[in-house]
Amino acid sequence: IWTELLKEEGSVMDGPFPAVEPVDHDLVNQQKYIVAVTKVFRAKVQLYVKPRKGPAPPPPTTAIIYVANRFPAWKEDTIVMKKDLISKTGAYPDKETLQKSIKENAALAKNMKLIMPFLNDLKGEYDESKDAALELEMPFSEMKVLEECKKVLAHEVNVKDVLIFSVDDANAPEKPAKAQASPGKPSITFE
Repeated sequence: IWTELLKEEGSVMDGPFPAVEPVDHDLVNQQKYIVAVTKVFRAKVQLYVKPRKGPAPPPPTTAIIYVANRFPAWKEDTIVMKKDLISKTGAYPDKETLQKSIKENAALAKNMKLIMPFLNDLKGEYDESKDAALELEMPFSEMKVLEECKKVLAHEVNVKDVLIFSVDDANAPEKPAKAQASPGKPSITFE
């Protein structure tokens, strides 16, 4: 094989070890993102075609995906507050510390019932990915990655067409799923 097919001189034993390209961490993050998103979308389509209550709707033909580039203001303020607490103490703050900080901030205090469940979700993400869970924006374009994987997504959720919209797009259809999108967690609905 070495001399006949590869047309190399000498012995394979004397050949250099193959050079390895440096790891593209951005590409690795995009791959992890698309795998996670696809898993969530498959679960959502299963809930759509087999609802817990009532008759099953006809199989969907179109998937509508909403992508958010920014969190709502109260979520951004909550993440910034949490980052500040972590940088001051060097550790993840406990529930009492978080509640005290929220109560001291008038803008956050009015959303206490929304913030605490959000913080619980954020805690799980922080345990898994540390500082990446506290980023306000994705390090890559979600729209671009989803557009590039449109055919795969259509196959995975068994639809003919996939439409991808930014939540800021004036032409995006108004569906309840639009409000559920956040950076790193696009939402999906079906027609």
